[in-house]
Amino acid sequence: MDTVPPFINSSEDGDRIYGRGACDARGLSPSDSGGGEAAPVKPFVGLLFLVGEERDSIGAKAANQQPIARAS
Repeated sequence: MDTVPPFINSSEDGDRIYGRGACDARGLSPSDSGGGEAAPVKPFVGLLFLVGEERDSIGAKAANQQPIARAS
C-alpha cells in the first residue's frame, strides 16, 4: 500500500485489496526480474529496488554511495 501522505486507509474483502497503491508498479517486480530470460542476447542487466522515491530519495542516495557491480 502507498505510504505517502495524506494517508488513506486501506481495506480488503477476502478477494481484493482496496486503497491507494493497491495496484502499484511494485506488482511488476517479479516479472521485471525474470523478463530477460527469453531474450536471444543476454546483456548484463541490473535491477535496483529503492525506497523513499516519493519523499527524500534516501534509497537512491544510499545506492549512489555503493560501487557499481560489473558482469564477469
